[in-house]
Amino acid sequence: MAASTGSSEAKAGPRILWISNGHGEDRIARVLMDQEPWRTWDHRGFPLVGEGHAYREAGVPIVAPLRAMPSGGFILGQRGALAADVRHGLLGLLLRQLASVRPQAASADLIVAVGDLLPLAFAVYAGRPCVFVGCAKSDHYRQPGQEDYLPVERWFMRRNACLAVYPRDGLTAAGLVRRGIRAHDMGNPMMDDMVESGIGWPHDHPGPVLGILPGSRRDAPANLVPLLQAALAFLQARSDAALWSVAVAVAPQVPLADLLAVARDAGWSPGPEGVCRAPGGQRLDWLIGRFGDWVGRVRLVFGMAGTAIEQCVGRGVPVVTFPGTGPQFNRAFAEAQARLLGDAVQLARHPDEAAALAVRILADEALLARMRAVGAERMGPQGAAGRIAAHAAQLVTGVGRETSI
Repeated sequence: MAASTGSSEAKAGPRILWISNGHGEDRIARVLMDQEPWRTWDHRGFPLVGEGHAYREAGVPIVAPLRAMPSGGFILGQRGALAADVRHGLLGLLLRQLASVRPQAASADLIVAVGDLLPLAFAVYAGRPCVFVGCAKSDHYRQPGQEDYLPVERWFMRRNACLAVYPRDGLTAAGLVRRGIRAHDMGNPMMDDMVESGIGWPHDHPGPVLGILPGSRRDAPANLVPLLQAALAFLQARSDAALWSVAVAVAPQVPLADLLAVARDAGWSPGPEGVCRAPGGQRLDWLIGRFGDWVGRVRLVFGMAGTAIEQCVGRGVPVVTFPGTGPQFNRAFAEAQARLLGDAVQLARHPDEAAALAVRILADEALLARMRAVGAERMGPQGAAGRIAAHAAQLVTGVGRETSI
């Protein structure tokens, strides 16, 4: 990612205000801002959820009031989460953000909202020309003929300020177009957030790699417990277990010490440089902030995550999931994700069933081919970020300074 996105006040290019509501959405914003012609524009981040790590990594100034919430942004993900966030100051935070967004947007040539209803509503309320990258909703979640976007969301999409909507897939875009909304099927920009670091793999063992994906939220250590159970059951069921190694994709904001403690308690023996060993001797490595390297090497994934699992299946990597106990990857989330991704992801009930499913997947070439084909269809090809940036930049040309809700 180009460091130039962290521009200074003296930068001469047009200005974009990025409004997003979650770690995955922040990451998508970061990928978009590094596309031509936006790479030379002046960027400001307005994350509504979390602390904006992706913006900070890119050197982009954050201009939104921030406060971490107990739910981690998943208010509907667990019982009592909304009440806990309210007690922690959620309403006050939203009011401060609402009061701040118009002054921050006043000098913006364009607002890019990434996520769902909340950033879209903030962008339209700010009163400047905006576009909406809808990465959270898809008609694939619904029965055939049903739509995922609600009437209130479509109302905001129709406002004069909203120049274009970029849904995550063609099915959803077609549904919005039928509703008279300026929607465009440009593809899914999250498929462009898998850049390889150029750093070598942690070891030169040539065998297959089993991927573990515990997610990027605060429930990642808790998720790792059953994921490692599934990994051990998988290895114990394979006659070629000695050839395998295991790699965990670790989000930068997840403390590695917490994950190491979980692995140790689960029977994995820690060694030099954080490497762990399974009871059968297989090696476990931690790839921190190197998702592009990790997804390019793993042969199969046990995962409890959102965006990262979608990226895996889009790259043709088979994924097996099962519900966790944390605020994000609970049963409702896992079942919704399975509807979104279809046969590209296999949903189990518990670690042992997940291990058995994984063994069957690797032994069934027809099933593997179907999973890869569905993943490609649901996620689309790479290059969407560039297409969105080029299209939106053209729309800004000639747009007046005044817009209205």
